[in-house]
Amino acid sequence: MRAAVTTEDHGFEVVDLPDPTPGPDELVIRVAACGICGSDIKAQAFAPAGMVMGHEFGGEVVAVGAQAGAWTEGTNIAVLPVLSCGSCRYCRDGAVSLCSQSTFIGLGPAGGFAEYVRVPARHSFAMPDESPAHFSALVEPYAVGLHAAKSAEISEGDDVLIVGAGGVGLNYCRNASRHCARGDASSSPGPARSQRRSNRSPHSSKSSPCGTPWPTRSTNSEKSSTLSAAATWTRVPQPGSASS
Repeated sequence: MRAAVTTEDHGFEVVDLPDPTPGPDELVIRVAACGICGSDIKAQAFAPAGMVMGHEFGGEVVAVGAQAGAWTEGTNIAVLPVLSCGSCRYCRDGAVSLCSQSTFIGLGPAGGFAEYVRVPARHSFAMPDESPAHFSALVEPYAVGLHAAKSAEISEGDDVLIVGAGGVGLNYCRNASRHCARGDASSSPGPARSQRRSNRSPHSSKSSPCGTPWPTRSTNSEKSSTLSAAATWTRVPQPGSASS
C-alpha cells in the first residue's frame, strides 16, 4: 500500500509499505478519507521518521479478524482512534482514552494517511447507509464537539465561550445553540475563521429551535446522518460489542 510517512526533516514522503492484516479482534479498512487535525500539525514537528499519522479517518472494511464479531467486508465505518486493553474499568465504562495502556492511532500505531489501516473492531462504528464514504472522516471531530457539549450539560440561558473557531469549535457552537445557550466561538486567528465563526454562531443562526434533541438516525439529511454517527460514538459500546 501507499502511505505518507514522516521524514527526519519533519516533512512527509509517500512510500510503499506492506498491507496490514487484522489481528483476531481487529478490522482492516480501505481509507476513504482522513482529516488533518490541529494536533497533527503540532505533533508533526516532534514525530519520528517513518510514522504514519492521521486519526480522523474512516472507510470500507476489507478484512475481518477471526474474533472481531459480526462485521462484514464492504461496511463503511468510522473509527475511534484509540487502542486500549479492553478489560480495565475505564474500558468497561467506555472511557477508553483513560486506559493505562491506551495509545492513539496516528500518533504511534499507523494511522489514516495510508490506503489501508488496521483498527480495533470494538472501536469501530457503522456509518448510516445514506452517508457518502468520505463523511466517515468527520465523525471523530464531530464527536469531540458533541461530547463536550453534552458533558458540559448546557441548557437554555447559559453563556458559553468556545475558544477557537476551527471545526470542533464551530461544531460545539452549533450544539450549544441547539439547547438555546448563548455561545460564541472566540480567539480565532485570521479573517477566514472569524467569518466562519460569524456565519455559524448561535447569535446569527435561527435554524435550531429551542429544545431540539440530540441528533438521531431518523433524519434523511446526509450531514445529520454524520452527526448521528457522532452521537452514537459518544456512547462507546462495551468491549466485544461491534454492533454499534
